[in-house]
Amino acid sequence: MEPATACSATGPQLHRADGLDGKLRLRRGGRRALDAPALSALEKDEELIRHVAQQSWTGLVIAESRKHGAGRGLFTTKAFPKGSILCDYHGKVVDAAEGRRLIESLKPGEASYIYFFRKGAQDLCVNSQSDPCECHPSLVTFGRRINHSAKSFNVKGIVCDLQGHALPVLLLKATRDIKVGEEVYFDYGVTRRSFGGEGMGLSWLDD
Repeated sequence: MEPATACSATGPQLHRADGLDGKLRLRRGGRRALDAPALSALEKDEELIRHVAQQSWTGLVIAESRKHGAGRGLFTTKAFPKGSILCDYHGKVVDAAEGRRLIESLKPGEASYIYFFRKGAQDLCVNSQSDPCECHPSLVTFGRRINHSAKSFNVKGIVCDLQGHALPVLLLKATRDIKVGEEVYFDYGVTRRSFGGEGMGLSWLDD
């Protein structure tokens, strides 16, 4: 398992009228990998593997975000202890170059749902643009609904090689104890100084 690190910009949600849709989506996780015993246990965890395969995550619900203008967000309906896995950032894993081509093809104002990460020497991304996804057409997946917070994030992305999966899986792990009813956030890695200063008027980017 490796921490998820960003190699380009983008991600989900927040349909805004300020012209920055598709730019506000830099996804990156923490930089501390799990130790070997924890890694081995997680990659063999049958319940976790089943949740990823079936998208059967529990304790989560999608509702209107508490962040102004953020659209819908992800909330907890049960407590999650620090270090627990809430869900995966679900989608098709492709190389980063393909992800960048997809972003360039988006229409003006169209939000992107791409999570770039590095696995060893490979630059990859999870393409979660399709909703619902092709592999679970009757389900709504949770990861793409998580909104940004630079100061109040409570999950981070970690890259995991789950048994039975040919490609890496991007899991979202609690960085602290999360209470019932909290909104789930992670740090997209952007600030008001990102995008050549275009976001200087958007104070929520630094929240």
